[in-house]
This record gives sequence, structure tokens and C-alpha cells, in this order.
Amino acid sequence: MGRTQAQHPATLVVILLMLVGPHLAAANTQSQQHYAKGLVPFQNGQWESAYASFTNATKADPDDAIALYYRGISGARLGFTRESIADIERALQLRPDLQAAVLDLGVLYLEAGEYENAQSWLERAYDLPENRFRAALFLGIANYRRGDDAEAQRHFQNAAKDPRIRPVANYYEGLSLLRQGKTGSVGGLMASTENNMPGTEIAAAAAEFDSSSLPRARRAADDDKPWSVYGEMGIAYDSNVKLAPNDSGIRRSRDANGEDVGRLQIAFGGQYRVLDTELFVGTLGYDGYQGINFGENDYDISSHRFRADFSTRADRWYQVGLSTFYNYYGRNYQSFFHEGSLVPWVAFYEGDVTATQVYYRLRGRDYTRNPFEPWRDAINNAVGLKQLFLLGAVDRVLTVGYQWSDNDPLSRDGTDFAYQSHQFEFELEASVMDWFDTRLGYALILDDAEHPNSRTGFVHGRNDNEHQIVIHLERPITRNLTAALDYFGIINNSNIDEFEYDRNIVSAGLSMRF
Repeated sequence: MGRTQAQHPATLVVILLMLVGPHLAAANTQSQQHYAKGLVPFQNGQWESAYASFTNATKADPDDAIALYYRGISGARLGFTRESIADIERALQLRPDLQAAVLDLGVLYLEAGEYENAQSWLERAYDLPENRFRAALFLGIANYRRGDDAEAQRHFQNAAKDPRIRPVANYYEGLSLLRQGKTGSVGGLMASTENNMPGTEIAAAAAEFDSSSLPRARRAADDDKPWSVYGEMGIAYDSNVKLAPNDSGIRRSRDANGEDVGRLQIAFGGQYRVLDTELFVGTLGYDGYQGINFGENDYDISSHRFRADFSTRADRWYQVGLSTFYNYYGRNYQSFFHEGSLVPWVAFYEGDVTATQVYYRLRGRDYTRNPFEPWRDAINNAVGLKQLFLLGAVDRVLTVGYQWSDNDPLSRDGTDFAYQSHQFEFELEASVMDWFDTRLGYALILDDAEHPNSRTGFVHGRNDNEHQIVIHLERPITRNLTAALDYFGIINNSNIDEFEYDRNIVSAGLSMRF
């Protein structure tokens, strides 16, 4: 999972030295004369020179615990992890009162990936008051590497009680929250690290998770505020404007000869977190859209969506939620159709890199204008499965899904516009070389109407194979301003020639988010 799992911006030994420099300097003044030559290069970060001096000291006196201890720390900085463990263990045998070495040994075992030994030594260090908060930090890292994010978060919050350690603890707590999908506090935690440790590797790593580089969903939760708002404006080219809104369930009619137009697009909306407890989170939101065509104003489409989402907080193994929305669509500034939807879902987390979501969707549609009303009014039931894969980092996600749905018209006949549908889809989200975020999607929708439509002259049911392609590119310009370029394409093949069509929409625009 990339940096968010086990690859850190600096080694744990470097972090330890950043946190305990003043303590080591105080200990150095009590050292004996024979290793004093190594103290100056040690304090100046000249590890090879320091290591050589402490090695000479141990040759002169193999039982000099202090020289062994400092050689272990210097060797760890040079990457001699196994040798350093041996040096510090020997120093503790000679000087059991060398309390600083208990923490150092736990960190070295952690660096070596020996988590049981690391846990044991770090817990001993935690029992020593002078080491408590530093030990809490590394206990958090140990649990984070084991995949126990909730326990890791508890240790990081404990470590943050020490102001000297807080910036580092905030960084790692942010990583554990990201992996749990709890993005609300991440922006503030990373900003704290970046602002309080300028010029360090950890600050540079924290800056990568700043709102300017996070994907849109995480940017919206910046600073853990309970609300977010957005506005978007752009222009689009539509090759087949005489089609109904994409998710209306309407396929092109025989007399709808496609026309290409340019269009001004305006979108706006926001959401507010109305529930935020240790167990549950809930949001209410609104999304508005208005398309204004250059010509062909009969097909100016407007929409208003009111939505509510409630879920349990992500557990290590599962999450349960309920999503619902109400959509209103207008065409040429008159009511066209409206619908409501209810979607209960459950997600299962398989380790750190995969998740499975299962859902059921109940959707009711009511058309308000001929020729669709009342013939297209229907209840639509769907069940679906989505599999998510994290591809090495939190901003690279592959989603593969399948959905089966059944459309049950409410007309007297009960068979007109009745169909079953199979939908296969995949979507890839990724950040490309830190230049822009991308979303690539493809869906194959197989619609099968068992009965011929009584309102047409056809003697058999209509079967469509629809291919949908989505390409989305966005590039942050400032903290709140983003530029985007989109392509949406449809290729519809039908067993009835009159219903074959294609549609291509290309759009570009700017969005502001707060």
C-alpha cells in the first residue's frame, strides 16, 4: 500500500534521534574520556567517524557499556541494524540501569521487523516515565505495521500529549485514519506536522497529503469541518443532445435524430455532517445542475438531488451503511421526471488492500410529461457487488462490479418497458506523477425486454448492449480551485436498428470547493 503501510519518509532510528537529541547530549557529558572523541561527530551526524571512535573505545575496553551503547546507535544510523541490536543488548547486560537503551532496543527490533520483540521492549520502555510518550509513538507504529489501525491510533493520540512528539504522532495518526477511511481529520493532522517540523523528511511527506494533492473526496473533508460546499462551471460538446438524462432509464426513441450542440454547464451543492459519534456518521447533501445549450433549448436539462448517507464507522473487518436520495429532473425548465432511491449496503475489508461491498437498491420513478407518463413509471430493484483493490497507495483504487436489476412498470399492462439488466463495470482512480488525478471507467449494460412493446409496431422484445466509457482528469490549481477535463461516451447496439445510437460528450471546467 505504498507509503501508507510500511514505507516511511525516514527510518525509525532517524525519528528517534530527532526526538531524543537533547537527552543524548546530556548523557554524553557523563561519558568517560576514552569515547569522548566520538561524541563530537556523533552530535554532528557524522556517523562513520563516530562509529569508528566508539569501536576503538570498545576495543580498549570490551565491557564499556556506554561505548557499546553509542556504537549501537551510530551503527543503526549506518544501517547495521543486527549489529546494533547486539551492541545495545550487551550494553544493557552490563548496565541494566541504562534506561534509554530499552527504548532504543525496541525501536531497532521494530526496524528489523521483529514485532514481538519490539512490542516487549517498547512496553518496558513505556513503563519508564521518561520514555512513556516516545514509547507510545513507536508502539503505535508497531500496531500500524501489523494492521491494527484502531490500536495504533490510540497510541498515537497518547504520544501526542508530549508537544515535542506531537508532530510526528500526528503524521502517523493521519496515515492510520486514511487506511480506515476516516479522512475528516487527516488534513489538520498533516498540516500540524508540516508546520511544526519544517525542512524534515516527515514534513515533506505530510505535505504530499495536503489538500492540494488529495483526491476530491478527501479534500472535501479538509480540517475536519462538518460542512463542504462547491461550485462548478464549464463548457461541453454533446454529439447527441436529444437523449434523456443519462440515468433516467430512457433509451433513444425512433424519432430522436441526434443533433450536436455546445453547452454551458453549471453545478453547485454541498453537504453537512449531521451525525458524528464514535460508532456512526451521517451526512445530508444537495447537488444542483443546469445545462444551457447553445441552440436546441428544448433540451436544456436541470436537476436537483437531495441525498442522505448514514453508516457505521469503518471497523477493521466491516462497515454497514444506508444511502438514499431524491432526484428531480426538468427539461426546458419544466418538470420531466422525479425518482427516489434507497440503498442499504455492507462492506467487508479483507486485509489492508481489498474490500467487498454488497448492496440492494430500491428505486421508484415517476414521469410527469408525455410520451413517457404514465407508461414509464416503474419500480426498479437491483442487487450489486463491488470489489475494491488498493493498488499500492491510497490514491490508486481499482473497482470491479456487477449489478442485476429488474424494471417493473406500473402501467396497467405491466409488460410495456419491463426489462431485466446485467451491468458489468470497472473503474480505476489514480494520481499520475503528482500532476493530475484520473478516473477511468467502463461499463457494459445488457438490457433484455422479454415482451414486445404494445406502443410500437415491433413483434419482439428489445435487447440492447450499451457500452459506456468515462475519462476524468483533474488538476488542482490552488488549495480550493481545480481544473477538470471529462469525456463520456455511449455506444448502444440493439436488435432493433432504430434504437442503435452513439453519444459523445466532452467537457472542460473549473470547480471551487470549500
